[in-house]
Amino acid sequence: MLAQQLLGVLSDPLATGGVLEAPLSDKNLKYLRLTRTIDIARFNLLTQGEPWLKQWSHKHQVAYPFDTPIALFLELLRAEFLILWELGPLNQEQKPQSKAEQRDNIAARVCLLKQSPWLKGTGLRQDYPSMELAYLQYLQEAGWSGYWLLALRPHGEDSQLETAWKSYVQALSKGKELSVDSLDWLNGEPWNRPVSNVLKRIEGILDGLGYIHWFYTGSSRDTCNLVPRNPKTITQLRSVALFYMYLGSTPIRGRSPCLRQKERREATPPQCRLQSF
Repeated sequence: MLAQQLLGVLSDPLATGGVLEAPLSDKNLKYLRLTRTIDIARFNLLTQGEPWLKQWSHKHQVAYPFDTPIALFLELLRAEFLILWELGPLNQEQKPQSKAEQRDNIAARVCLLKQSPWLKGTGLRQDYPSMELAYLQYLQEAGWSGYWLLALRPHGEDSQLETAWKSYVQALSKGKELSVDSLDWLNGEPWNRPVSNVLKRIEGILDGLGYIHWFYTGSSRDTCNLVPRNPKTITQLRSVALFYMYLGSTPIRGRSPCLRQKERREATPPQCRLQSF
């Protein structure tokens, strides 16, 4: 998708008649378009901001091991995926974070990027000075996943960077719902709240193309008796198609027994192409 947008030499896979239109729901297509917009805005920002990144690296004596902006961009995607994977299938928390907290967190992040303080008592968050301090500390400890923002955030209003910076922040703001996961991962197992706050157990099946299809299970936590659903709606859970990434030999960890049973039935298991976290 990025190659199509950046180079324009490929057909848009998300357009009408595109290769991703048929297997994915309208909701997932919307999420993919939002993700693509954010990624392109971030790539453009990294490209425009490369001089500031190198200056920051030299000033703070931090190695800058990237030959091109695309190398840094790919490193950010890799690190982001691994973080979200740990928050998903590897998550051993007993209680899920509420959707309200997730939405408030991303709203606060946008304000922190804009350096736009909120009024005391806004949402579920701390006061702005305390949260900004914690945010900057996190960026300082996050390697290049945080360094690039530390380097560019102070220059968001510089004439040479302003357009790219605002485009990235606006794309992030429009895609806020991407940060609210439709799944709740408890003890490494996926749950969903389809109608209310009542958690329902779900299982995933990996098909021959690398898509993960989610199904609601029966009442037992251990059953593998899955209930079929319409192919156009089973992928509406956000975790099916937010990203389309190739991780080479990186194994899929934290999979359910049903997912593993399905894989054993495949004559030729697909490569490790994940469309979920």
